[in-house]
Amino acid sequence: MIKRANQKKKKGFSLIELIIVLAVMAIIALIAIPNFAAVRESSKIKADTQSGEAISRSIETLLADDSIALTGTNTTGTITFNMATVPVTVDNITLDKVSKGSTSVFADDAVIKANLAAVLANTSKPQENGKTKFQTTITKSGTGINTTYKVVTATIQ
Repeated sequence: MIKRANQKKKKGFSLIELIIVLAVMAIIALIAIPNFAAVRESSKIKADTQSGEAISRSIETLLADDSIALTGTNTTGTITFNMATVPVTVDNITLDKVSKGSTSVFADDAVIKANLAAVLANTSKPQENGKTKFQTTITKSGTGINTTYKVVTATIQ
C-alpha cells in the first residue's frame, strides 16, 4: 500500500507554474513588440531611400544621354512624381528648358513627361506613412564640358 501512494503520478502543471510562464511571456512581449514596430518603420524609410537613389540614378542617366538637361541660366530644377496615380504621373517640372536630342523643348512637353514617368515604371510607391510622391532636385554647376549635375530624390506628401 505504501508503494502505491508513492507511485501516484503527477498530472499537469500547477497554477503557480502556469502563472509564472504567462508572466515571463508577457515580459518578453513588452520588450519585443516596440522593437518590431521600430524595425518595421525603419525598413520603410530604407526602402524609400533605395527607391529615391534608383530614381536619381535613372535621371542621371537621362541627363548623361541628353534626354533631359538644364539649359540657359537655370541652375536648379525640380521634378515631382505622383506615385498615387496609375500610371505614375509627373506633377511638376520646374526646369527652364529641357533638351531632347538636337531640339530644345519646354519642360511640360508630354514626351518628356512620359520619359520621366517611364523612369518609375518599376519603382514602388513610398512606404513611409503619408508619403505619396518623390521629388527630385537637379542642381547644375560648371559650363561646357565641365558641367556636372547633382541629383537628389526625397519622398514628400
